Amino acid sequence: MKRYFIFILILWFFVDISYSAFENEYWGGRAKGMAGAFSAISDDYSAPMWNPAGLDNLGYCGILFMYSKPFWGFDDEIGFNNYFFSIFYPNYKYGGFAFTFTRFSATDLYRENSYILSYGVNINKFWDSLFFYWQVGVNFKIYNRGFVLDERSKNDVVFSKGTSSTVCAFDFGTLISPLVEENQNYWVIGISLFNLNQPDIGLRSQDEIERRYNIGFAYNFYFAKLFKNTVVTPSVQYALNGNYMERISAGIEIWIYNNLIGIRGGWNTDEITAGLSANYRINKDVIILFDYTFLLPAHIKYNTTSHMFSLSFKFPGITLKISNVDSGEIGNPVIGSSSESEEEIDSTQAADDEEEYEYEEEGADEEIIEDDEGSEEYEYTTEDEETSDEYYEEDEEYQDEEEYEYEDEEEYESE
Repeated sequence: MKRYFIFILILWFFVDISYSAFENEYWGGRAKGMAGAFSAISDDYSAPMWNPAGLDNLGYCGILFMYSKPFWGFDDEIGFNNYFFSIFYPNYKYGGFAFTFTRFSATDLYRENSYILSYGVNINKFWDSLFFYWQVGVNFKIYNRGFVLDERSKNDVVFSKGTSSTVCAFDFGTLISPLVEENQNYWVIGISLFNLNQPDIGLRSQDEIERRYNIGFAYNFYFAKLFKNTVVTPSVQYALNGNYMERISAGIEIWIYNNLIGIRGGWNTDEITAGLSANYRINKDVIILFDYTFLLPAHIKYNTTSHMFSLSFKFPGITLKISNVDSGEIGNPVIGSSSESEEEIDSTQAADDEEEYEYEEEGADEEIIEDDEGSEEYEYTTEDEETSDEYYEEDEEYQDEEEYEYEDEEEYESE
């Protein structure tokens, strides 16, 4: 009976017209840490979910794993879960490519899966006479929704035509920013349009996935002398779902120590959010980024919170090898915050090179010392031999003198 009640609750929550399918936005720890005000930033591996135009900002090959638990403590029997996986490949001549998989589930009774192919490019690569940076991106998505029926629900008229459905959808995004030098303040405008074709994913009756429109504005402030290069990025976003206003979001993100540590917070009409990030370089070929986000729902009376955990892996060494480019050609020098951690990477690489150079110098010094020791031994042996030869010659002269004196004595006695 309890399982049947849970099933009815899920059915009401996700099939009722008050909530269309695939409107879940629990994707990307950084984005949700800013309450979703991310369309004008979109510079990590969750970019396909917020603005695919940002893909050409990412720089390095990488993968992102994310898990989130919405409404923690609401009811363990329902078991809401979000899973996210994305892999990114850059091409510095033609843009960035990504494949993303997302899954939302409620216990084992309901699921929403998305399979997304994404492409983003900086138009300035082909049109260098532009007086501003212009990036565009597109998504091709396959949506799949399904139910698992039990004895009580398998004869329900809602599922008379099946328990799952699959449709395709298309997204478009763009980013615009001024032409500025590296490490200068600048603004970014981001626009993203989702589900342009409004696919119908209904089982028995019509259930269109609504179009979504996001318009965002962000401004990057650089403070070179504050905590070893600090970047402060406030951002706002106005979101529309269909023909009505969905929400206004506002957030701020701060990166310190060459983007090794990030903190952020945000607010929208549905929740208050906060998050932390930390970069760690394993070696010159692998960098890890960990993100945690805390969300406090505004309209749920129960004592519940949501938590998100994500882990990103960047592969700068592999990227440089397969792309055959210099590190200076990676990414856009003025767009995005997290990509600026490459400065820390370069400084770390320089430190590694310096250590190797010092090690080589130490090795060379040791060789010189060994050579000096050997030469000293050789000089000692030569001097010793010369001394012994001189002593031998003097001894021979002394013996000759003795023999001469002895002969003189003999001659004297004979006389």
